[in-house]
Amino acid sequence: MSQSSLTRKVASSAFWTYFSYVLSKSAAFLTTMVLTRLLTQAEFGIVGFALTTMSFIDTISDIVTVLCDGAVLAQGSLAQVQADERVIEVYLGR
Repeated sequence: MSQSSLTRKVASSAFWTYFSYVLSKSAAFLTTMVLTRLLTQAEFGIVGFALTTMSFIDTISDIVTVLCDGAVLAQGSLAQVQADERVIEVYLGR
């Protein structure tokens, strides 16, 4: 296998991997947007807004920073920040 053939295959694999990631995130975002429009505010409310916002943030960012009273409360990937006990306690009151 030649070097240029290998380079093309790696580039193609990277493209399709990224494309599938963006497509899956876009589908989740669009599903949430459709639910937001179909359900009433009482049915979907602030939770729907939060889901929509988090889906959008997850799609466009690698690192998330959570602030509380002007100080950094947590920083990391969206999954890390969502699992952080301090964030849960401050924003959800658990």
